[in-house]
Amino acid sequence: MQVSLAAIDWEQLIGFGTAEEYLEKEFNGEVEVEGVSCYEEMHWGDSAICYFGVACVLKHLTGKADAETAAHLNGGLCKVIAENNHPDEFEMSQASEGCYMLSMSPSTVKEVKAHIDATDLEYCKSILRDNPAPEEKEIQEDLEDTFTWVINQYTEMVNVAASRNLGLLMHCG
Repeated sequence: MQVSLAAIDWEQLIGFGTAEEYLEKEFNGEVEVEGVSCYEEMHWGDSAICYFGVACVLKHLTGKADAETAAHLNGGLCKVIAENNHPDEFEMSQASEGCYMLSMSPSTVKEVKAHIDATDLEYCKSILRDNPAPEEKEIQEDLEDTFTWVINQYTEMVNVAASRNLGLLMHCG
């Protein structure tokens, strides 16, 4: 399975009326929402195993971090990298039977970006070194590579979307 993220023209997306109407046109090849694919913007690692592993470690981290750090994690990274309960403002998840996990408006993207910007990733990694996530030993042991790399690539797509006033749409499949 692969996880991809696109910065999309939110107004164009919601112009379809409903997620069902958009997905029907997309499935029939009648439409493509303007925006920037993660594959166009950078060398994207789309491993669902890495994505969900990092999500599990982030969830563990929110339980070990101080209240301020946990609030920034929950308001930022954990909205984009999560096991479930992603923001779904255009109700794409149910309409796509879970294939689209996240749909986020430009204003929400900017809120998420503010929380990500306020998160000290080095401090978070120090917390994890002292309090490892037992469920994800491989990710935990690879904080400097896989963990940081996954977070950085999702952060970069949030930054792209925020800088261009775009929304986000995440697909897993």
